Amino acid sequence: MILIFANCQGGVIKKFLKSFLQNTEIIHIINYEEDNNLIKNLSKCSIFIYQNNGNKLKLILNKLSKECKKISIPYIFNDGIASLSYAPKSKKWGYGKIYGDEIIIDLINKNYSKEDIIEMFLNNQIDFNLGNRIKVSFDELLKREKNIDIKIHSFIKDNYKSKNLFLTHNHPTTEVFKFVIIEILKILNIPYENIIDEIINVRQKNPGLDIPCYVLTPYDIEKNKLSYDYNKNWKRDGIILINLIYKHHNCLLYTSDAADEEDS
Repeated sequence: MILIFANCQGGVIKKFLKSFLQNTEIIHIINYEEDNNLIKNLSKCSIFIYQNNGNKLKLILNKLSKECKKISIPYIFNDGIASLSYAPKSKKWGYGKIYGDEIIIDLINKNYSKEDIIEMFLNNQIDFNLGNRIKVSFDELLKREKNIDIKIHSFIKDNYKSKNLFLTHNHPTTEVFKFVIIEILKILNIPYENIIDEIINVRQKNPGLDIPCYVLTPYDIEKNKLSYDYNKNWKRDGIILINLIYKHHNCLLYTSDAADEEDS
C-alpha cells in the first residue's frame, strides 16, 4: 500500500499514480486535518509519500515499519506569476486571502475609489510587485526543499516563463506533477519511460470554486516575460476579486476612522 500524507497536491499525485499502478492500493490523507485513518494505516503502508507538516512529522515517521520506503515531496507554491490568486480557506481576512491583495489594500488606504482601482487594473497600471513576490517564492521553496527527496525549485525556475506551470498559486499543472511523478518512480526503481503518456493523459481541472481563483493578466505576461497567454477572462475575474477586497477593507477603514473619531 502507498500512503500519501500531503495537502491537496497529494490527491493529484494519487490520481496520477493510480492511472498506471492500478493494482496497488493508494490512500491520500490530508496533512492539515485530523484523520483517524492516518494512524491505522501507517503500519500497513510499504511506501510513505509525505510533505513536511511540522512538529507532528517525527511522531508519524516513528510509527512506520522499518521496511517502509519514505519519500519526502515539496509543497509547491508560487504567488509571483499572477497578479491575484485566491486562497478561500485562509483565515487571514474575512474572505480568506488573495495573494496580491496587499497592493489593492494599499491603494484603498491611500483613498483611491473602487472605480479608480478597477480602471487602473484594466489599464495594467497597478504595480503588483511581481519581481519581489516571485523571488520570495523561489527563495522559500529552495529553503523548504533542502532536506527533502524530491526537489522542484530548479524545474519551476527553468520552465515557468515558457510553460504554464500553475492553475493557482498552489495548484500546479500536469507538467509539474509529471516531473514529481517521474522523480518518485526513479526513487522506487520503476521504469517510467513507457508510462509518460499515461501521466499526460490524466487531465486536471481547475479547483472547483464559484469565484475566480487565478488572474493572469497582460501585465503579468509582460512583467514576467511569459511566452504563453493570459487568462481570457482576466478583466472579469480581476474585477470580482478587487470588489471582494474593496468591500472588506473599505469597511474596515471606515470602522477604524469611526473609532478614531470616538477617541478624539
